[in-house]
Amino acid sequence: MTTFPVIEKFVSINGEGTRAGELSAFIRFMGCNLRCPYCDTKYSYGDNVSFEYLSIDDICKFAQDITNVTLTGGEPMIHDLSQLCRKLTENDHRVEIETNGSFSIEPLRGIEAPVAAQIFGGDPEDIRRAAPRAIALSGAQILDLNMGCPMPKVTSNGEGSALMRDPDRAAAIIRAAVEAAGVPVTVKFRLGWDSFTADEFARVCEAAGAAALCVHGRTREQYYAGRADWDGIARVVRAVSIPVMASGDVFEPQDAVRILEYTGAALCMIGRGSYGNPWLFARAEAALRGEPVPPLPAVPERLALAREHMALAVAEK
Repeated sequence: MTTFPVIEKFVSINGEGTRAGELSAFIRFMGCNLRCPYCDTKYSYGDNVSFEYLSIDDICKFAQDITNVTLTGGEPMIHDLSQLCRKLTENDHRVEIETNGSFSIEPLRGIEAPVAAQIFGGDPEDIRRAAPRAIALSGAQILDLNMGCPMPKVTSNGEGSALMRDPDRAAAIIRAAVEAAGVPVTVKFRLGWDSFTADEFARVCEAAGAAALCVHGRTREQYYAGRADWDGIARVVRAVSIPVMASGDVFEPQDAVRILEYTGAALCMIGRGSYGNPWLFARAEAALRGEPVPPLPAVPERLALAREHMALAVAEK
């Protein structure tokens, strides 16, 4: 295992934007260790470590060190990792790609349909204006409303998972999106704010016109701690007649099989499990088809894909 002492500075979580998942992704691509030069703490793949305080420069420096790619500026973009994931799996729409973070909507060039553009907001009229623009700019066939983001900078504005505490406003936002988008509208949310309210919230979404739902099996107050509550997701599945996607703790191929069987959900959404592991989609597809799950690739193949990832990020910039 190689150690890269590359963390050069820390920034406040409320400071310059970060792609913490991108750094985690490179660590997992390489199967390497990361050492903090300030405290000499070593982090390895599999450690439960938050990289939320790393700056964009940290991420770019780490990526450059392991790939010999010189960045011309900007941060690696999550959707480039999604492009790699799509290349590595056959898509029968049983497993979908989830990406987190805010960035400008980019045209979806050379990507198979259907795909969704995700927006969030707390004002119905803002969403009414944003919905058709997001579809026009991206070329997506589905519009997803994020009512699950737990981050304070989002919830403090009454957006993201804060809308679970205001179902009437959430319903007005969904109706505005449905009326303006011209494509099916889906809603992603959590099990509740600090207690389970997701079944009733799901019924509100369905009544407002949502075509499908995605539920992450934690409350907002849990963020990503503890284990996802698949029982809670199952309760949402039983509460509505529209399709429900299950999200939470899908890190291994068999997790995709288990979450669908356990919850009765129509789809499985993979999120953090794909960071640095784009092979998870193809491996999960195999498990869902009852076929032998292919092994993870060797380090040289991981390195080659990391280089391709960085080349895509540079090209996008």
